[in-house]
Amino acid sequence: MSNMEEHLVTHKKIQEQSTNTLINCLIDIYTEKNKNILNCDESNPRNTLKELFKRILTPLYLPVLILTTMILVLKSKESLLYTRYKIFTFIFGLFIIILSESSLGFINNNIYTSFILGFLPILLIFLVYFFLRLKLQTVKINY
Repeated sequence: MSNMEEHLVTHKKIQEQSTNTLINCLIDIYTEKNKNILNCDESNPRNTLKELFKRILTPLYLPVLILTTMILVLKSKESLLYTRYKIFTFIFGLFIIILSESSLGFINNNIYTSFILGFLPILLIFLVYFFLRLKLQTVKINY
C-alpha cells in the first residue's frame, strides 16, 4: 500500500480549483504579481481562461437558447409560413449551440480577444430579448 501512494497525484488539476482561485491566478498573471497558486502557469494562461470561460460564460448561452425558442410565439400555428419559421428557429438554435461549444477553441492567451469572445453571449441575450420585445409590443389605441 505504501508503494501505491508514491504514484498518486497529490496536487489538484485546474478543473478542481475553485473559481476564486482561478480568477486570482489570472489577476496575478496579468498584473505580474508572483503569488504561489497551484497550477497557475504564467507562460500559458489559456488553460485558466478556458476553464473560467466554461464555468462563467458558457451557462449564459442557456438564456439565449430559451429566448430563441420564444421566437416561435411570434407566429400563429395557422400561418402558412409557420413551418419555415419553425425550421429557421431550429437552425438558429443549432447555430447557438455550435457557437457555444466551439467558442472554447477560440480562447487564446490574449485577454482582450478572450474578453470579446466572453461578451458574445451577453450581447446575444440582449439582441434576442430586444427583438422579442419589439415584436411583442402591442399597439396602443387612442380613443
